[in-house]
Parts: sequence; structure tokens; C-alpha cells
Amino acid sequence: MADGIADMRPAAGWIDAGAGTIDAAIYWDPAVYALEQERVFGKTWLCVAHESLVPKAGDFFTSRMGEDPVIVARQRDGSIAVFLNQCRHRGARLCRADMGQAKVFACSYHGWTYDLAGNLISISKESVVDGGKIDKTRWGAVKVAKIHNYHGLIFATWNPDAPAFDDFLGEAKWYFDMMFDRPGGTEVIGGVQKWVVKANWKLGAEQFTSDIYHFDYTHVGTSMAFMPPDMPMGEPPVVNGRQFRDQGHGGVVTTDVQLSDMQTAIAMGMDVLAYNQSRRPLMAETLGALRGHDAQPVHANIFPNLGILPLNQTLRLWQPRGPGEMEVWAWTLVDKEAPPEIKERARLQTQFTFASSGVFEQDDAENWAEVQRALRGPMGRSAVFNNQIGRGESRDPDGIFPGTTDFAMSEAAARGFYAHWQKLMLEDGQ
Repeated sequence: MADGIADMRPAAGWIDAGAGTIDAAIYWDPAVYALEQERVFGKTWLCVAHESLVPKAGDFFTSRMGEDPVIVARQRDGSIAVFLNQCRHRGARLCRADMGQAKVFACSYHGWTYDLAGNLISISKESVVDGGKIDKTRWGAVKVAKIHNYHGLIFATWNPDAPAFDDFLGEAKWYFDMMFDRPGGTEVIGGVQKWVVKANWKLGAEQFTSDIYHFDYTHVGTSMAFMPPDMPMGEPPVVNGRQFRDQGHGGVVTTDVQLSDMQTAIAMGMDVLAYNQSRRPLMAETLGALRGHDAQPVHANIFPNLGILPLNQTLRLWQPRGPGEMEVWAWTLVDKEAPPEIKERARLQTQFTFASSGVFEQDDAENWAEVQRALRGPMGRSAVFNNQIGRGESRDPDGIFPGTTDFAMSEAAARGFYAHWQKLMLEDGQ
């Protein structure tokens, strides 16, 4: 494997989507990690916040774009700005709080002050130390190239040549609108939970992109604990539906609404299920009968690192912290129009299932950490992994679901995730 990012000759062999293989080096090699910060997180659209985190002028939320810290701030005209959380004087962070309300951002190192848009407006003791010679218009915080609000989710990119956001989503937009194009809009509640998993960020992203296959094995014990003691436990059902993919995005939609409703009832409670069912006619008016009523999204990932669990009403960002560690940021996502008691029930149940102490979340985190532990030795690091399930992806044979799809338990979307990741990694190189 390459010793530095200048020598990337093996890169074309990391992923073979046709053969369905993955080189283990993409999970542990520091050179790979350094390059993906530049070519993946530095070039594509990234989710940085939900607009409900900054509802009023002066509200801010400190987020990340890869390893780069950024400030997301609501402007006085109602727009949103995103800029690097770094003073242009000596490079300290401008803001150390997770979120709050501010009129300006003043660096605690030397007192240089920036407005809500990241423009440098004041140099401390300016008349004494500088005499007005520094052109403040040239030394504002570094700003993102583009911002897009997608049904309340704020996306940004450093890349001025990034495609239009709808082009970035591609054919997957049809599916993501099922999750986010909701009557009255959405909001996140209960703040953000953050925890560290000692595993590469791609392991979380890949699972949400493609892997419903793990559920009956990883979560069997936890699932049994939810069941009534007299309920017979037979062979878990095969999920009916389609796995979709495009440009690294992916997810699973089920046509077995009765099964998904049962899962929602178990994990989220009957009151949340009844509320969700009551909203389906409104969804159908906007999106049509299939997307609004007859099919339900199970899990998905917007490339590279926004994980979505609609059945458990949670969003998460897989924030990279080095090749062998990620920080998971998780929110509870609810309809703005939901009654307060439904919002609170959703928040509590999300905490119980897929938050920092969530019973299902701990199952997943243990798996990802186990993968990373096995990458410590020379044999584990030189391994090639199998990613071959369902190597026959196609258009839906019934003509119901658009785009490139396969059966629900396929690994087609995982192959798409890694193929797109590799494409970005090679674009400025080979």
C-alpha cells in the first residue's frame, strides 16, 4: 500500500465493483484517509445541519465538513451562511460552543472579530498594532462555495464546480423525497447526541446505504427482548422491496407496509405508528400513492456521510476522526405539525433504540469496532473482502420503482457507494 498520498498507484485496485471486492486498506491506511479528506469531503455536497437548529437571526450551530470545523449561522435577512470556524490571524477556532445565539464571533486568542457571515469587521487595538493597514475585506473567514436547503437539511460544499444539488442526488432524489418532502416540513428535537466509535466512518455509511442483511443476526437478541414472551419466534421474514442506488447514495424501500408498521409499533410505540398512518393520505397527495402510502423507506445514506433511519425517525452524520475512528452525531427528526406528545414519544423511543445508549445502536457499533480491531495485524490489513451479493442490479422488473435497483438484501448499493468513492479519489490523480 502507498506510504504517502503522492504515491497512489494502487488506488485503482482498492475497489472492484464488477468483481465485488474491497481492499481492506481503505479502512485503515492514513494515506487513503488524508486523500479522502481532500477529494471526497473537500469536493462533494455535505450535510452540515438542519435549519431548525438555527431558527432565528443570530442563531448558530458549529458543524464539520470532514475534519474541517464550520459555523452554520442564520443571517438577519433569514438566509444561512456556512464558513470555516477558524480565525484568519493565527488559526484558532472562532467559536467553541456547539450552538447558541451571537451578534458576532470574536476569537479568544487575539480578539479579531467577525460578523454572522464570517466577514472580518474588527481587529483588536487596531490603531495601535496596525494603523488600519490590513485590508479587512481580504481576511474574512473562508466561506463555502455553495449552500442548498433540501427540505430543511442544510448542505454545503467547498467546491465551486460541484453539480447542482438535484443533479448530485440524481435518480435517488425520488426516494429521498419520500423521507423529507413532508407536509408542513420537519424539525430536529432534543439536541444532538455525539459519541465516538473506534471504526472507520465508511463502515457506518455503507451499512445505511445497503445493509438490511445484517438485521436478523446482529439484532436478533435485542429484537427478542421487544417481543411479548408468548410470541413464537420463527424464521425472520425476507424483506420485500427494492434497494436503490445512484452516485454513491443508496437505501432500501419496503413494499411490505404491514411488516414496517409492526416494526414501528415495536420500536416507536403504537401512538407514533397511529400518527404516521394518519399522515399517509397527505403524503399521497404530494408524492402519489406509492411513495406516500404503499411503500415505506427503511434505511438510507446520502453520500458520503448522512445516515437516515425513517422507521426510527433519526438522522446521523458519520464524522471522520482519523482512519480508525468516527464520531456519530444523531438527531430525532419529527414533523413540525406533530402534536407535542407524539414528538416527545418519538424522542424518547429514538433515545432507547438508535442514540448513544440505544439498544440497536450498540449492536451496530460493536460490529464496526470488531471490523476495525481485525485490521491491526499485517494479515488483516492485507485482506480483500467479499461484496458480491446480488451482482445483477437492474431496473425494477415490475416497472414500479425508478432508477437502478435490486432486491432488498442485495449489496448493489454498497458497490455503488464504494465505486463512487473511488471515482472521486481518482479524479485528480490517475
